[in-house]
Amino acid sequence: MPGAFSAYGILVSDIRLNYTTGMLIPLGGAEGEIAQGVDELKSQAHEDLEKQGIAPEQAVFYPSLDIRYKGQSYDINCGLTSDITRNFHSMHRQLYGYAVSGEPLELVNVRLFVVYSRTKPLPEVGSGGKSTPFYTRRVVFDGGFVEANIYPRGDLAPDFSGTGPAIITEQTATTVIPPHAAFFVDRFGNIHVEVS
Repeated sequence: MPGAFSAYGILVSDIRLNYTTGMLIPLGGAEGEIAQGVDELKSQAHEDLEKQGIAPEQAVFYPSLDIRYKGQSYDINCGLTSDITRNFHSMHRQLYGYAVSGEPLELVNVRLFVVYSRTKPLPEVGSGGKSTPFYTRRVVFDGGFVEANIYPRGDLAPDFSGTGPAIITEQTATTVIPPHAAFFVDRFGNIHVEVS
């Protein structure tokens, strides 16, 4: 459905929820505040998921922390791991080329990212398509007329392949295969175009 892909994509894409609570406090000794913050965000997420008819246990929860060296004006988002301090120093070194292990750290925000996947496996399409073009037609490429094969999309079975110039037609879109290009149809009905 290429002609409706954007609208369709919104309907089938994952549901993602983001939550944040501010906490400008020293990171050391903040385990209780972190746990409480995550619990409060999870509680809000559960409520929001249930309002959408989604069982919370079907979603995946990713808690994280925004951390910085005390006095810095920027922070780094770090996954909530068993060794938060080490994780922060490692990420800071990777991003900025240095880390100061003895410097006190500040917790800026507790975050929760929630994902409910609506993605389903793509169905494989059946066989039975045609191997010959529906008809040929003169079309213009690079300022000159050439004969192009015209294929109705619904007639292209999995594993069908062809070369350009060709035009694949369907109700909501047209796929143009230029000269010196090749295409094939995979087992899900997707058209792959290889341009040389």
